[in-house]
Amino acid sequence: PVKKLCHLKFHSQRKRESVIVREGNYIKLYVKGPRDDILPRVIEDYTPKKLIYNAKNWLSKVEGMGCRAFVVGMRILTLEEYNVFISCFREAHNDEFDTKIRISKVIDSLESNLTLLGGAFIEDLLPKRIEDAVANIKNAGIKIWMVTGDKVSNSYNVGISTGIIDKNNEIILAEIN
Repeated sequence: PVKKLCHLKFHSQRKRESVIVREGNYIKLYVKGPRDDILPRVIEDYTPKKLIYNAKNWLSKVEGMGCRAFVVGMRILTLEEYNVFISCFREAHNDEFDTKIRISKVIDSLESNLTLLGGAFIEDLLPKRIEDAVANIKNAGIKIWMVTGDKVSNSYNVGISTGIIDKNNEIILAEIN
């Protein structure tokens, strides 16, 4: 049987969601998030290079189709690692001043040394005939700005697939933290 021990909810700054479970005699951490955030946390000692290479190629392909892709990694924790994490997590939770920063650091330290399990994607369905609507707006001389909080690659792919972005556009990227 599998028992959920802890759920670390998605947060826009962390860009990940994790769950810690007990599976038989093992305590496992499963982490889901975008490729740019999860793959650097994967340890090549635990995941063959060919699998990482194939995953990157596959992710590029599905993201190029305008899909939202994510990666799943896993780490087996010792009972001591789990207990230290829970203790530090509770302590950070009770900090009066730097609660969010401390919690983030505690979680970040746990979500490392992962084994790559795989990836998945969600197709972002765009309204039918969106390209026609965008073309009509452009032909009418109306300027279009695309403002998004999404990953640059996702935003770019959506912009291309809708016709908002073409090769002649000037693209200005601004990152605000």
